[in-house]
Amino acid sequence: MKRNIPLYTEDVTQKLIVKLPGTACNISCDYCFEKGKKLDFIEAMSPLTLENSLNWIGQPIEIMLHGGEPLMIGKERFDSLLDLISRHKEQIRSVFLQTNGTLLDHEWLELLFNHYKHLNIEVAISLDGTAEMNKLRVTKDGKPTFESIIHAFKLLEGIGKKAGLLSVISKHALDFTESYVDMLLSIDNLRFVKINPLFDVIPGGLDRNSITPQEFTEFLKGVFLSYINRGGYRKFPIEPFLSLIQQIEGVGSKYCNYNQKKCLNFTTLYPDGKMSICDCFSIADFPIKTQDVDSFRVAIELLSYSEKVQELKKMMEECQKCDIWSLCQGGCLSQRWYFQKYAPELHEDYCLHRRELFGFTKELLC
Repeated sequence: MKRNIPLYTEDVTQKLIVKLPGTACNISCDYCFEKGKKLDFIEAMSPLTLENSLNWIGQPIEIMLHGGEPLMIGKERFDSLLDLISRHKEQIRSVFLQTNGTLLDHEWLELLFNHYKHLNIEVAISLDGTAEMNKLRVTKDGKPTFESIIHAFKLLEGIGKKAGLLSVISKHALDFTESYVDMLLSIDNLRFVKINPLFDVIPGGLDRNSITPQEFTEFLKGVFLSYINRGGYRKFPIEPFLSLIQQIEGVGSKYCNYNQKKCLNFTTLYPDGKMSICDCFSIADFPIKTQDVDSFRVAIELLSYSEKVQELKKMMEECQKCDIWSLCQGGCLSQRWYFQKYAPELHEDYCLHRRELFGFTKELLC
C-alpha cells in the first residue's frame, strides 16, 4: 500500500546523481560546494557499486554523471560504467553528463558520442560567463579556465553536438549582464542555459563572493531583457526564465525549483555506495540508509521522519499558504534551508525575489 512521503513522488522517474570521482576535481573553483563536504574517496565509482545501487533502487531513473569532475576517472573506467548503463537500458531512461569541459578531447568525444551513441548522452558544461565573470573557476595553480571551456564547446560543435551551459553568478559578475548575453550568443551550439546564484551562507550572513536574492533578481532582469531584445529566445532557452513563463502560462515546469518534485526525488550516490538526497545538501545532514533496509522506498520513508526532512516539509507547508504558491512551488528548499540555518533575514528576501521575478515576467508577457 502506498503511503504519502513528504517531498517524494513515488510514480516519477528518480534522478540519480552519480559522483564518479567523489568530490575530486581537476580545477579549484573558489566557491565549490563539493570541497566543503570534505569527503575523500580512495577509488572512483566502480561498476559493481553502481550496479548494486541500480538494483537496490529498482525504479526507473534518469542518471546524471557528476563529480567533482566526472572525466577525472579516466576513459577506461568511464567505458566500463557506460557499458553497465547500457545493460540497464530498461531502467535508465536518460543519461546526462555534467562537466567543467577542460578535459574533453577527441578520444572522449569518440567514447561518449560514437561508441555509446545509443545512450544519447546529453552534456552540460559549467561556465560562469565571460573571462572576467568566470575568474573564480581556476586550475589548481590559479590559471584561468575560460579558454579551455570555450574550446570544449567548439569540440562538440565540430561533431554536430549541442551542450547546455550552467552559470553560477557571484558578486563580481553582477555588472556584466550585457557582456554575459554577448558571450551566450557567441556560442553557436548552446542547447540551454541555466543561471544559478551563489548563495553560500556562513553563520551571520553571506560569504565574500555571494550575492543576495535581490541582487540575483536584478541580474536576471537585466539578462532577460537583453536576451529578449536581441532575439536570444530563438536560439536557446534560459532558466529560470523558461520556467517562469511556463508557470504563468499554466504549462508546468520540469525544473524542481518550480514544481513539486522536490529533494527526495533526487538521490546522490558516492563511490563508497553511500547515498544522500539532492547533492545541494550535505550527506552528513540527509543520509539515505542503505544497510539493513528492505528497499529504497523504505529507506526514503525512514528518512522522511528525520528532524531535518520535517524542517523541509514545514517550509513547504508554509509556502502553500502563499498567494503565489501555484506559480512558485516553494523554490529551492536547499537554498532556503541554509538561509534559515545561517541567515534568516535572507529567507524573506528569497521569497520577495521569487515574487518580483513572476511580476516582472508577467509584465513582459503582456
